[in-house]
Amino acid sequence: MAISFSADERTLLAALSRQYPNVETAVAEIAAAQAGLSLIQPAAHVVSDVHGEYRKLRHVVNNASGNLRPLVDSLFAGRLDDARRRELLSVLYYPRETMEFLSPSWPDEAARRQWMGKTLRLQFEIARALARGYRLTWVEQFLPAERRELFTELLNEPIARPNTQYVDAMLDSLAGHGEDLTTVRMASRFVRNLTTCELVVAGDLGDRGRAVSSGGAAGTLYRAAQ
Repeated sequence: MAISFSADERTLLAALSRQYPNVETAVAEIAAAQAGLSLIQPAAHVVSDVHGEYRKLRHVVNNASGNLRPLVDSLFAGRLDDARRRELLSVLYYPRETMEFLSPSWPDEAARRQWMGKTLRLQFEIARALARGYRLTWVEQFLPAERRELFTELLNEPIARPNTQYVDAMLDSLAGHGEDLTTVRMASRFVRNLTTCELVVAGDLGDRGRAVSSGGAAGTLYRAAQ
């Protein structure tokens, strides 16, 4: 039986054909999209009437709408004491400021590298827990191009390699070029982006400040609703 399409439907199908050029790719996407419905729905957060309050909006973005604290507490209960969990949350919320505060506690470069390696692996333990709620393609879009291989390795490290030497060698090289703390900041942003899939700003947005205009938590979807 012949199937006919309206002009609007043909326009949509023509656009889809560029993304899915054959039946196999279209069917694969349908299967993945249907499977995605079985995943736990990620968090969306709604704030209203920001009125240009940059500091408050930045804190909402940086603390992932309050979703990170209970996750950190549940993942590391019995493994990290209260002080270490608070430090880890501070690194996730405000990495640059927290590391500036912590820097006097690192007596030498070796101590800083050790802290960086431990912190990154804690960050990616959180990232792995969050990634279970997303399709792989969603997670991959938040991987920074400059650290894509390293972050992919860290995401898969528990099952991909029998030891940590490969990742440790990359971390040592980055530290040798002064890029270790930058890597921690990128990891914090990656975790935040996985925590909250959508931030909806309703009502009067006003002057959004840098938090939204520059992306705040890079990659987070912002939708303004009147």
